[in-house]
Amino acid sequence: RCEECDYDLCIACCNLARCSMTVAEVKLRTHHSYQNFVAIVVTAAVFVDVLGTCIILPSLSSLCAYADGGPVDTIMDMPISMEEKQAILHTKISPHAFQGEKGAWSGR
Repeated sequence: RCEECDYDLCIACCNLARCSMTVAEVKLRTHHSYQNFVAIVVTAAVFVDVLGTCIILPSLSSLCAYADGGPVDTIMDMPISMEEKQAILHTKISPHAFQGEKGAWSGR
């Protein structure tokens, strides 16, 4: 509230620095085009965040499987024969983790 004229939004009679609202807040409340701009920027940021999650999430399991102390290390530390370890790795861990599937982009 303005201390001089007791209005919520005072631009005419006093300096904005003394009012409770900042210039950006006044602009956001009064300009329809600025409201649209803020809504578009927020929506775009959320879209990019969700898109990034959708792209990264499928690859994380392959990356985490071969990380230090991950499932592959745990399987290799088990007191079983190498053939049994290979069978577990073949059924539990993706064979295409770092090679890519046939016909997929090789990254080169």
